[in-house]
Amino acid sequence: MSNKSVKIQQVVMTLLSVFFLVGVGYYGNKNKKVEDESTEVATVENAVEHKEEEIVENQVAIEEVKEEEKVEEVATLPALLLLQSKYHTYTREYVAKVKLKYSTPVRETVEGRIVSILAREGQMVSEGQAMYDIEVGSLNMTKKERDRELNEYKNLKKDIERAENKMQKLARKDTTAFLKQRQIVDDLRQQLKTLNESINGDNKKYTRYTIKAEREGIVRNLNLRVGDVLAANDKNILYNLVGYDVYFDIPSNELPQWKKGLAGEGQTTVVSSFEGVGGQRVPFKLNIKGDSELVFLDKSSAVQENLKLRDDGGIDNKIVLSIVYKDVIEIPVTAISMDPEGRQEITVINGNGDSIKKAINPIRKYASYVLVSDSSLEGTSIRTGK
Repeated sequence: MSNKSVKIQQVVMTLLSVFFLVGVGYYGNKNKKVEDESTEVATVENAVEHKEEEIVENQVAIEEVKEEEKVEEVATLPALLLLQSKYHTYTREYVAKVKLKYSTPVRETVEGRIVSILAREGQMVSEGQAMYDIEVGSLNMTKKERDRELNEYKNLKKDIERAENKMQKLARKDTTAFLKQRQIVDDLRQQLKTLNESINGDNKKYTRYTIKAEREGIVRNLNLRVGDVLAANDKNILYNLVGYDVYFDIPSNELPQWKKGLAGEGQTTVVSSFEGVGGQRVPFKLNIKGDSELVFLDKSSAVQENLKLRDDGGIDNKIVLSIVYKDVIEIPVTAISMDPEGRQEITVINGNGDSIKKAINPIRKYASYVLVSDSSLEGTSIRTGK
């Protein structure tokens, strides 16, 4: 190939290369422009979409605000409350305390055998109350005494026979007289039974005595058993009679309310009780003298027998005091306002729907309501919103 042909070929190849590069650049820019235009369109569409969402969200927010304002408006509207009287109880608990007044040991001074025990451990007994029965003596019965018992036995049998015949006749005539006669027959039969046991027993004669309490008190450490033989002037202690004072403290700032309740002011009454060993409420009469903060319980057997005594001599009982308010009305504090002179008042709605201010004088105040003793408010309606 000649040099001239080579040069022509080189020129042609160069021109083709130039045309190729120009074509690539043209179509590349065209595709890029299309991509840019697509991106720009997508961006605009996204912006429009976000704008629409923002508008919707704003509309929802506006609606929510309107709803909240509507709810708030409804909530602040004054509500009506129909007043009705009821019972209301205010209760407080106090710690019961005890003071030992005396502890008297009891020993036997008579020789004999215990045949029955009439008292129990922890029982409150009064002075002179029967504690136990004892048989004393062992004298041999003489023949004369035994013959006398046999004659008495024969006479009793005859008396019973006559009484039974009379009872049978009365059964057909008079019911009242029949019942009386039957009681007579029963008594005679019991006498015959006792006499028969005496005759058929041994030939020893015993005398029965009932031993009584020397003073009132709680029976503690009872050491008696039926059949025990007691010796005279025995040093062993049979039981103790113990006396307690039960009391509690009322703080000075709480005294007036209980005094007021005891006085019965404002249709009130005070209920006082003592928590027993089984958790039961034992009633007692509350008696507050003067301005003393120390209150003693009455010495009733129910209180004394229900002491939960500890080893250290104290007790674990509680005192429960309650004021019962009768026919009182509860008024919410939201319904109470103050007049220019500082007095409390409520808004009463009359039959025509008019609002009328009425002064009140609460007898007790709580966090969310007060108690009012005013029968004129029964069945009326008041506004609870200020």
